[in-house]
Amino acid sequence: MGELSLKHWGDLTTERWDNAVDESVSPLFFFKRAYISYHGDELSEISTAYEINGHLVALFPVSVHENNAVSFGGLTFGGLLYNRNLGTKEIFSIMDMALSHYRELGLDRLIYKPTPQIFRSVFSGADEYYIWRQGARVSAVDLSSIWSPENYRKPSKLRIRGRKKAEREAIFLSSLNDTSAFHRMLVANLARHAATPVHSESDLAYLRERFPKEIKLTGAFANDSLVAGVLTFDFGKVVHAQYIASTERGRGAGALDLVFFRIMDQCRERSKFLSFGRSTEDNGRLLNDSLLSQKEGFGSTPFPIFSYALML
Repeated sequence: MGELSLKHWGDLTTERWDNAVDESVSPLFFFKRAYISYHGDELSEISTAYEINGHLVALFPVSVHENNAVSFGGLTFGGLLYNRNLGTKEIFSIMDMALSHYRELGLDRLIYKPTPQIFRSVFSGADEYYIWRQGARVSAVDLSSIWSPENYRKPSKLRIRGRKKAEREAIFLSSLNDTSAFHRMLVANLARHAATPVHSESDLAYLRERFPKEIKLTGAFANDSLVAGVLTFDFGKVVHAQYIASTERGRGAGALDLVFFRIMDQCRERSKFLSFGRSTEDNGRLLNDSLLSQKEGFGSTPFPIFSYALML
């Protein structure tokens, strides 16, 4: 295999880190340094990088929470980002070294949130097998929804009626660069459920500026007023609906139905999957049936997202 060595993430240039992300089985933009680092001092990051004979072959984005190593605390999922050409034994050796490192740091557990297969560039799961073989238990199973451009499930009549109603009421769609009005609408929506967005208004503006090709906002308008919108993350073969919001006017007019049908058409044209995100809370214990039903109304199907806990 050659000589395996561990490096602290700070010993790498941004370019080397980002290139390794692009060459990994999980080449998602939110693993890039500009995205991970926007948290600033909010997260205690202990990410590591791994070289074989001086060649960078893997990254492990990890932050510390309550003396647990979490991959990654600021993201929905993470896990070991290993080069597409690595063999299973090499992946196991890297994971062995990583676990030894966390034990030396005196950490209690590894919370491992692997990148789901649908978001990976190739089918690969040696990391999940390794974690299981080390004695990890499943700590969370969230239920998400995915729509395929080759999906044979037809949209429900309710969702089609919503789109037609929006068209009758002259709701029109437009791409937006400024996320401020959308964020205010999002905050108002989440406040009804005693929740707040993960990203602040300034966070969202910063990330949209740094990743203009990957982060898109589609807005629905009644006259000149924004009444609904969906902010998406483009992960390559999957477009993910990160934030969804609407006003009372938008809900009454079926504006979100119109927005999602537009995004689905765009995904179909580019042969991309559309992720509607999770319909669960409390590590999967609570299922929002009405939210899941709404997503299935567009023809999506459910899939699980696993997290693991391993005592160190």
